[in-house]
Amino acid sequence: MKKTHHFILSLFAVIIPWQMATGFDTLVLDPDFIPLPDTTFVTNFDSDRNYILEITPVQGSGTIDVDSKSIHLNASGSRVATKITYFDGLGRPEQVVRLGMTTGHKDLIDYYQYDAAGREHKNWLPTPISSTNRGRYIPFSTYASLSTNFYDDENPFVETSYEGSPLSRPADLRKAGTEWRSHPATMTYRNNRSAEVGKYTVSNDILHRSGYYPAGQLSVTEATDEDGKKILTYTDKSGQIVMERRGGNCDTYYVYDDLGQLIYVLPPNASDALNTDGSWNRTHSVLALYGYIYTYDARGNCTNKKLPGIDEIKMIYDKGDRLAMSQNGNQRKKGQWTVYKYDCFDRLLFSYIISSGNIDFQQATLQCRNILFNESPDLSPGSWRGIGYTNNLFSQDENQLLTVYYYDDYGFLDILDTSVANRLTYKRKTGYSQQAAAKTYLTGKRVYSLTNDDQFEIEALYYDRFGNHIASCTRNINGEYSYAYQKCDLSGTVLKSFAEYQTADGGSVTESAEHTYDHDSRLTRTRYTLNDTLVNTRYFQYDELGRLTRLSRNNGTTHASYEYDLQGNITSIKDVDFEQKLYYNTGDGTPRYNGKISSIKWLTPSIDNTDTITNGYSFAYDQQDRLVSAYSSSGKYGQERYTEEFTYDKQGNIAMLYRYGGENGHLIDETSWNYNGNQVTRITDISGDQSAYNIKEYHDYNHSGDDFYYDSNGNMTADLDRDIVTIRYNAIDLPDTVQFKNGSTIIYHYLADGRKIKAQYTTSYSAIIVPRGETLASMGLTIRAMSSMSAWNGPLEYIGSPFACDSLIRIHNRYGYYDCREKEFRYYATDYQGNVRTVYSNIKINIIKPVKTLSSSANIVLPPIRLVKVHQRMQYYPDGLPYDECYRADEQPYKYGELEFIEMHGFDSYDNGRRHYSPAMHRFTSFDPLAEHFYHESPYAHCGN
Repeated sequence: MKKTHHFILSLFAVIIPWQMATGFDTLVLDPDFIPLPDTTFVTNFDSDRNYILEITPVQGSGTIDVDSKSIHLNASGSRVATKITYFDGLGRPEQVVRLGMTTGHKDLIDYYQYDAAGREHKNWLPTPISSTNRGRYIPFSTYASLSTNFYDDENPFVETSYEGSPLSRPADLRKAGTEWRSHPATMTYRNNRSAEVGKYTVSNDILHRSGYYPAGQLSVTEATDEDGKKILTYTDKSGQIVMERRGGNCDTYYVYDDLGQLIYVLPPNASDALNTDGSWNRTHSVLALYGYIYTYDARGNCTNKKLPGIDEIKMIYDKGDRLAMSQNGNQRKKGQWTVYKYDCFDRLLFSYIISSGNIDFQQATLQCRNILFNESPDLSPGSWRGIGYTNNLFSQDENQLLTVYYYDDYGFLDILDTSVANRLTYKRKTGYSQQAAAKTYLTGKRVYSLTNDDQFEIEALYYDRFGNHIASCTRNINGEYSYAYQKCDLSGTVLKSFAEYQTADGGSVTESAEHTYDHDSRLTRTRYTLNDTLVNTRYFQYDELGRLTRLSRNNGTTHASYEYDLQGNITSIKDVDFEQKLYYNTGDGTPRYNGKISSIKWLTPSIDNTDTITNGYSFAYDQQDRLVSAYSSSGKYGQERYTEEFTYDKQGNIAMLYRYGGENGHLIDETSWNYNGNQVTRITDISGDQSAYNIKEYHDYNHSGDDFYYDSNGNMTADLDRDIVTIRYNAIDLPDTVQFKNGSTIIYHYLADGRKIKAQYTTSYSAIIVPRGETLASMGLTIRAMSSMSAWNGPLEYIGSPFACDSLIRIHNRYGYYDCREKEFRYYATDYQGNVRTVYSNIKINIIKPVKTLSSSANIVLPPIRLVKVHQRMQYYPDGLPYDECYRADEQPYKYGELEFIEMHGFDSYDNGRRHYSPAMHRFTSFDPLAEHFYHESPYAHCGN
């Protein structure tokens, strides 16, 4: 076979600043980018083999010379990513070499082997090869020896075997590692047996069941993971999934019409209840509580959607089959619709809610079917609602704007006051990229307040010539401005960023971040500067496979280290005040080979810092891989102190929950649950001290009737066990008012994109009993307001009252927060899930040593020493509920998953941005907006349990 050589210049956006040729011609990098130290990079590859060479410019200015045998990078600060793929004589990828990729500048090589039928059989784990290799092809015998030595295992490859049929379907897959050889994941293929799969059909929207599919009518794929957990998928002759079976007896059915459109989905609880022959209409109680039901128009657009336990969602489409109007159950009670308007390129221009109770669904559907919901720019002073667009359809006076988007140019600034427009116009900042044309890009947006839609945040977005977002200028709903800049390399990676914010007290905050990367674009250093003062420097170190192994903070004063197993799973974390080890196929628990954790241990100081405590859990899972027990062990307090046990129904709704805690590790929660569909209506707890506030547990305050109530969208509107008589939701199903029985309240303010901008807490000091479903007027005593930040993805946090100006208290980012009152940066030490375990700061102590001589005495100032001051120490149950063994748990609110834990008035919920999660219940309190991706699970289950 003739040898072929191909050169590929990656990244289409790089065509402009680079010039490419072969035969030692020159490829020139754009000098506008930050240079790296001068180096010369030379590589020689095996030209006697078929290969494809890919060169991806990343950063710098310099030249690259290429011919059929070698690459010469005369760097002058250049950085490129180079990959060579060698092919065997049959044109199959055999070896992929990523030149100098590892931290030691070694080549990282993948090797592929094929069986006699030409199918990929072994995929070897990436292996670093000597830095002198420089892209050359490595013979297999050499590679295998190097790989087994590097991984210290005789089987450092993933092996796939196939069935003995012409279909060549995978039969088993063995993960890398000798121990996994005897624990393969398998796939078997067969036809269905008689009386194995119920036969459901649909006609005229009526669901029918008539016996079973005859034997041999369905194809069955039986997937068994490394721990023996099975998922069976039954497929008809059209390739449509008819049924999925998990855990041996949890069946989810999919029912289609004659056009192949999905009409009904029956999750396990529904299929169990409808497992005999019969017919049911869409309003049947079982279908209403558990089923997913869809209706389509003649063009195949879904016009009605009925999800489990909530009211129907109606959707109307325009002539272009774009969603024009939608209405959920809560909106239907108020006579509201959400309207969407587009431009001629199908880009969403704006959305808003109209209040018009006289819109007939069928009539509106017919009307919109022949109309395009297109609008056009209108920059006149009289444009609709002053947004800069026309609105020729459904422009009723009673409307609530949600979002507005602008594209291609910045004409939308012309409709603003001159002073506002000037402050939102791009101004070049030294050291950052120049603005370029923004054709086809999003150039601006308005996001309206859901509390007062006369208020909105407006943002202008700017781009460089490669399409990288380089700047934003924003005016928030309070009239405060913020500016964010960032500089990117050729691949779009951020090199540095700068942001400036006006604060609520009339001041300003500036912050900047500089990022340094190694030769393979791995982040190696970040420098965070606040108000021109360097407050945080972090260094990152990696192993030869590119996995983070060490994270140093504050110029190396403190650090965290990480270890991994052969599968790439994290096995150890050592951080300040916290150490954790994870076990998969080893440890105290039952060995797991499918990636689940079998046991976990961690070390942390006691509250009084007089002892080091070893805590741990051994985990057990059911046949659906749901956690059924977390058996606690503690070196100081004995076994079971923080154990949790769960039982579920077939969809993951909790049936019983047992939880241990307190000083003696006694049973604090012994709960039983009642449901209406997937919605819990009552929880009875017969253990624990229901009046204890020093222990986080389930509190059963209500002893008559139902405990929980829901609205038409499936949101919990009352929780009488927490003395919450009313939870009111806004237009996007986020809670805006939480009313407690004693008169205390929590009030949230949101923007239409779901960002929370203010939380107001009111404490009642008088004897008030608020009826269920009612609210009281707020007289808030404490306000916390958060303004969105661009550069570091964290909020500015204020504290204040109606009688005093808000003062800035914290500036959050992904690594911790800056305490504005103490003027110090406080770091997060997190576990393997990202849960905040310790919050600490570094303190510097100057040491003065008195020295006496025969003639005089003096003080010698020794170099300062740095110590760690712990501000918070958190311990969690597996579901995120904090232990009673926490140190200063109220110091800051971001805890489990780095989510805000709201404890005010006993609310005890995590805010994940789209829903609230109650760890004491191990459930969400609102319907899952992504429920249709997980038909087999309850829409309220937390992360699949």
